Amino acid sequence: MLLVLGGFGVRQLLVILAERSAPPLLTQPVEQKTVTVTITANGTVEAERSINLSPKTAGVIQTLLVEEGDRVRQGEVLAVMDDANLRGQLTEAQGQLVQQEANLQRVLAGDRPQETAQTQARLRSAQAELEMAEADLISDEMLYEAGAISRQSYQQTVTARNVAQAAVDEAQQTVALSQIGTRQEEIDQARAQVIAAQGSLETIQTQLDETSVLAPFDGVVVNTYADVGSFVSPSTSGAGNDSDLSSSILELASDQLEVVVNIAESQIGQIQLGQTVQIRVDAFPGEIFTGVVDQIAPRATVSQNVTSFEVQIAVDTATSDALAIGMNVEAEFEVSRLEDALLVPNAAVIRQAEGTGVYVLGEDGDPVFQPIDTGLTAEGQTEVLSGLDEGEPVLVSPPTQPADRPSGFSLPEPPAVP
Repeated sequence: MLLVLGGFGVRQLLVILAERSAPPLLTQPVEQKTVTVTITANGTVEAERSINLSPKTAGVIQTLLVEEGDRVRQGEVLAVMDDANLRGQLTEAQGQLVQQEANLQRVLAGDRPQETAQTQARLRSAQAELEMAEADLISDEMLYEAGAISRQSYQQTVTARNVAQAAVDEAQQTVALSQIGTRQEEIDQARAQVIAAQGSLETIQTQLDETSVLAPFDGVVVNTYADVGSFVSPSTSGAGNDSDLSSSILELASDQLEVVVNIAESQIGQIQLGQTVQIRVDAFPGEIFTGVVDQIAPRATVSQNVTSFEVQIAVDTATSDALAIGMNVEAEFEVSRLEDALLVPNAAVIRQAEGTGVYVLGEDGDPVFQPIDTGLTAEGQTEVLSGLDEGEPVLVSPPTQPADRPSGFSLPEPPAVP
């Protein structure tokens, strides 16, 4: 009998001790206030523009005028390629142009006065010879008819007269052409030859100009890949492509920096162009930079079965001088505001088979599960749409024990009765 009573007394004692030693249940009242809803994403600082520069024609670097870290202006000469061969071609093309221009001037001017005088003199001479030949023909014709000369001699006189007539006709045509001037076809041909010579000269001049590699925009030289004497060739790839570094002279990045982050597919609909963004940089704890959403990728990317969209943020130039390419950042987007919302700590919200809810204290002081409808989450708190009232206390750390036992401890089994 004593053993039974003793066992019951021990059990009661343990219950009393457990209740006294159990930590008090931590509660927090439901708050009603206005909070900002944000989306955060990690990313890096990158240059707004970055390209590998290479010459337009393969060749040897003659001069390299910049080093890594140098800031350059748009149009500034960064490197010069060997141009000895092109300069020889330029001289030859200049000579060809001068020659063709002189030929055009000669064609346009026509025959000189001296040449015209000579042509007319040849005509007069031919006419005189024709007169003599006709006189000889008349005389020999009479002699032939009288039988004084042979038919052969007469025919020779006829032939001489015909030759003289042909010479006069040719001289007359030459004089007529000299009076008309150069034919239009000849002028057009001479002009076409001048245009062709000009084109050849301009092509070589352009190639010569392109031996100077210019900065396409203001920026900083990030990397140099070649030195004086290196042979490089044109490259069509963007910056950072290792397969084309041997074909590039240097990498140029723009002064304007941007932050690039990836936003989950479920959140991208809340991001808008022009939206203000707060940026925190690992290198500057406690300091906040600002920017605006500048571009949202039109196509999603999938990495490890996670779909996201790349978002580019233009950094405020007034505060971007301290930033450097490659720095790690956290971007915070303000997407909405909850006005006068009922809020509970995120830690208090329980999601289980019975639904979503929180634990509140019942009339007997024991935890009771209270179903609620939740909205957005912001600043470590969850919006309560229904199920709770302002000021109602909720358990911050939900109980792990059944409701019919004191929270925070395990009851020992009573000793066995012999």
